[in-house]
Amino acid sequence: MESRAVLSTWLNVAFSFKGLKALDKEADKFRDKAFKEGLAKRSRSLNDPVQGLGWQKRWLIGGEDNEADVLLILASDSVEEMAFAIRRVESWIYEGAALNGELVPSGAAVIFKQKGATLPSPLTGHEHFGFLDGVSQPGIRGTAGTTQELITPRQNPADPNQGKPGQDRLWPGEFVFGYPGQDPKDADKKGKVKTEGPSWSKNGSFLVFRRLRQDVLGFREFLKGEGDRLKLGPELFGAKCVGRWASGAPIERATNADNLEMSRDDCANNAFNFQEATVPKSPVLARVNARTISPNHLRMRTRTGWFAHSPDTSARLILETTNPLI
Repeated sequence: MESRAVLSTWLNVAFSFKGLKALDKEADKFRDKAFKEGLAKRSRSLNDPVQGLGWQKRWLIGGEDNEADVLLILASDSVEEMAFAIRRVESWIYEGAALNGELVPSGAAVIFKQKGATLPSPLTGHEHFGFLDGVSQPGIRGTAGTTQELITPRQNPADPNQGKPGQDRLWPGEFVFGYPGQDPKDADKKGKVKTEGPSWSKNGSFLVFRRLRQDVLGFREFLKGEGDRLKLGPELFGAKCVGRWASGAPIERATNADNLEMSRDDCANNAFNFQEATVPKSPVLARVNARTISPNHLRMRTRTGWFAHSPDTSARLILETTNPLI
């Protein structure tokens, strides 16, 4: 019987600027221009299409005519627990709540639902294009609670600023409001406390919800065509494009062939530095911050996340090919 002891279910709540303004006038204290303008208004500056597919006026959610006030994100280790959590949250919305002995409506309405899932085995943990995701994540400086244990332990004898080899430890203010960020002159020292908006925004952060269309089959055909033209093959050419093999092994260390053992060792699969001449130009491929840049000079951290909202179709496009790379 499957143990339920390790199953977890999460609920994240996020508000748009418009939603916060409806609750508290202090929301005007937020300074971030992108947050206050919203995604629809900034769509053109992101090079989104201005007509047809991808045009913000045709978005299912988040366009100028259908922006949400509140975003709820539910995730679980169990399909059954997920269904129960969704039912509970929807009951709060649809069935109202008890107030002073009376049932009152919630005042909320669901305008869009997006079902997501990880890809099925053997691609669990891989993103749509087939590459293992979540390999490179920063560590957090500081200690936890009364135990004073390091949030991210130092595991690299060669660099006390890192957790595991290749994992920079950053001050929590780089991600969460109300805590010290990086000192621009010395990465070992605490910088200024990062604040944004009203005092109640402490322990909060910014979040972007953006639906993207990925042409999995088109990308695989590109790798096959260009990989064969360059006499590299699609697997090696794909690894050179992304910086990692599909398994997650870094091409900087596994230069000519995939290395499954390295990919599964989290003290080895990140132990490298990008070369300046070969850092991918795309911020997604370069994970926003190139490693050759000192942590002292990084001005923004971005934690990306993804989920497959059409897992069956995506998996079929991948698995029907001979090498489930992308």
